[in-house]
Amino acid sequence: MSTDPHLDHRLRAGLANAAEKVDPPVPYLLEKAHVRGHRRIVVRRTATAIALLAVVALPVAFGVVASKLGGRDATHPTQPVAYQPVRDPAQILGTWETDALPAAAWMSMYQRAGGTAEAASNFVGTPMNGPARAYRVLIKVTQDGWVTSVIADSKAAREGWNGSSVLVNSVVKSIDRRYGCQASYRLGIAGSDLRVVIAGDTCGGSDLLSQRAIYETGIFHRVS
Repeated sequence: MSTDPHLDHRLRAGLANAAEKVDPPVPYLLEKAHVRGHRRIVVRRTATAIALLAVVALPVAFGVVASKLGGRDATHPTQPVAYQPVRDPAQILGTWETDALPAAAWMSMYQRAGGTAEAASNFVGTPMNGPARAYRVLIKVTQDGWVTSVIADSKAAREGWNGSSVLVNSVVKSIDRRYGCQASYRLGIAGSDLRVVIAGDTCGGSDLLSQRAIYETGIFHRVS
């Protein structure tokens, strides 16, 4: 037997450590595992809640940004304008004008009407008193006249169509005083806004493209 007075203490400590490795303190480890598992569940639930909040908040945030870019409040979306057919000639007497729209907008309508890109580019040249960055179209309606003019950038207005005017069932029929051909315009009105849609044109295919681009690109607003 060893005479080392500390051998018995070291031997007991070694046996205790070996016993724990073979037969660990189950209650303590279960409690530790339970706490660790609970923490993982809390972390997972928190992460899931954050993800759901992000998914919900994303379209809302996008809607707010879109509404700011669109210049309106998303809680009060713009409703489609209800244009009423023009029945009384007095409703349209006066001067009407579009906003100043970029050349690309007029070219786009010309092509949607059936014209080529090259023809559209030519159209916003000399025929529209251009070339220019932006154009406005004016309509002056009198008791018996329908006169259209174009303003290219800051140039003076240049007269285009000058014809007679008669309103029949919300359609204006106008005969050009120089060439004798006829164009028909279907009109809709909403407050101080006037929408013009080409109903017919006997002046030829290329003129129909021009008529549609001139009248259907923008909405006309009452000037006087």
